[in-house]
Amino acid sequence: MAAAAGTAFAIVEWRQSRPVLPVRLFADARFATVNAASVLLGFGANGAFTLLSLYSGRRVWGPCFTRRWDAV
Repeated sequence: MAAAAGTAFAIVEWRQSRPVLPVRLFADARFATVNAASVLLGFGANGAFTLLSLYSGRRVWGPCFTRRWDAV
């Protein structure tokens, strides 16, 4: 789904006279490499933070499920 949306976005932007993101910028190898690296690093960081929060050993509950320990 994301690949189809990205392709559709690129096709629509390619045909515009004043695009939001000029697709021709990706013809430059340095620009394309830096953008691909930032996307990969962003996905990696988000995945790492998700896994760290899941397996940190701490359970984080919302305010509706907290227990007041001083009321015991």
